[in-house]
Amino acid sequence: MANQSTPDFKGTGSSNIQGQPQQQQSSSIQDKASGLLGGLNGQLKNFGDSAAGQLGKLSTTQKVVGGLALAAGISWLSKAMNKRNA
Repeated sequence: MANQSTPDFKGTGSSNIQGQPQQQQSSSIQDKASGLLGGLNGQLKNFGDSAAGQLGKLSTTQKVVGGLALAAGISWLSKAMNKRNA
Protein backbone atom coordinates (compact mmCIF):
# COMPACT_ATOMS: atom_id res chain seq x y z
CA MET A 1 0.00 0.00 0.00
CA ALA A 2 1.40 3.43 -0.93
CA ASN A 3 1.49 6.46 1.33
CA GLN A 4 0.58 9.57 -0.70
CA SER A 5 1.77 13.09 0.03
CA THR A 6 2.05 16.34 -1.90
CA PRO A 7 4.37 16.65 -4.93
CA ASP A 8 7.83 18.05 -4.31
CA PHE A 9 9.33 21.00 -6.22
CA LYS A 10 10.19 18.75 -9.18
CA GLY A 11 6.53 17.81 -9.62
CA THR A 12 7.09 14.20 -8.60
CA GLY A 13 5.15 12.66 -5.79
CA SER A 14 6.97 11.61 -2.69
CA SER A 15 5.00 8.42 -2.20
CA ASN A 16 6.77 5.43 -0.77
CA ILE A 17 5.83 1.89 -1.76
CA GLN A 18 5.89 -0.26 1.32
CA GLY A 19 9.11 -2.24 1.63
CA GLN A 20 11.04 -0.13 -0.90
CA PRO A 21 12.99 2.97 0.19
CA GLN A 22 12.12 6.24 -1.59
CA GLN A 23 15.61 6.80 -2.97
CA GLN A 24 15.82 3.28 -4.43
CA GLN A 25 12.40 3.66 -6.07
CA SER A 26 13.35 7.05 -7.53
CA SER A 27 16.67 5.71 -8.79
CA SER A 28 15.06 2.83 -10.67
CA ILE A 29 12.56 5.17 -12.32
CA GLN A 30 15.37 7.51 -13.36
CA ASP A 31 17.38 4.57 -14.76
CA LYS A 32 14.42 3.41 -16.84
CA ALA A 33 13.72 6.93 -18.12
CA SER A 34 17.39 7.46 -18.92
CA GLY A 35 17.50 4.21 -20.87
CA LEU A 36 14.40 5.09 -22.86
CA LEU A 37 15.62 8.60 -23.62
CA GLY A 38 19.06 7.33 -24.56
CA GLY A 39 17.56 4.93 -27.10
CA LEU A 40 15.22 7.60 -28.41
CA ASN A 41 18.08 10.06 -28.72
CA GLY A 42 20.03 7.59 -30.88
CA GLN A 43 17.01 6.93 -33.10
CA LEU A 44 16.35 10.65 -33.56
CA LYS A 45 20.00 11.25 -34.43
CA ASN A 46 19.88 8.51 -37.07
CA PHE A 47 16.64 9.92 -38.47
CA GLY A 48 18.06 13.46 -38.58
CA ASP A 49 21.23 12.30 -40.31
CA SER A 50 19.20 10.38 -42.87
CA ALA A 51 16.82 13.29 -43.48
CA ALA A 52 19.70 15.74 -43.88
CA GLY A 53 21.37 13.40 -46.37
CA GLN A 54 18.18 13.12 -48.41
CA LEU A 55 17.59 16.86 -48.30
CA GLY A 56 21.09 17.44 -49.63
CA LYS A 57 20.24 15.34 -52.70
CA LEU A 58 17.34 17.61 -53.72
CA SER A 59 17.73 20.39 -56.26
CA THR A 60 17.17 24.01 -55.24
CA THR A 61 13.85 24.07 -57.10
CA GLN A 62 12.65 20.97 -55.25
CA LYS A 63 13.61 22.54 -51.93
CA VAL A 64 11.77 25.79 -52.74
CA VAL A 65 8.62 23.98 -53.91
CA GLY A 66 8.71 21.72 -50.85
CA GLY A 67 9.12 24.72 -48.54
CA LEU A 68 6.19 26.50 -50.18
CA ALA A 69 4.02 23.39 -49.90
CA LEU A 70 4.96 23.04 -46.23
CA ALA A 71 4.17 26.71 -45.54
CA ALA A 72 0.82 26.43 -47.36
CA GLY A 73 -0.09 23.33 -45.36
CA ILE A 74 0.79 24.98 -42.05
CA SER A 75 -1.23 28.06 -43.01
CA TRP A 76 -4.23 25.92 -43.97
CA LEU A 77 -4.05 23.97 -40.72
CA SER A 78 -3.78 27.18 -38.72
CA LYS A 79 -6.88 28.63 -40.38
CA ALA A 80 -8.79 25.38 -39.91
CA MET A 81 -7.91 25.29 -36.20
CA ASN A 82 -8.96 28.94 -35.76
CA LYS A 83 -12.34 28.25 -37.39
CA ARG A 84 -12.86 25.22 -35.20
CA ASN A 85 -12.01 27.12 -32.00
CA ALA A 86 -14.08 30.19 -32.86
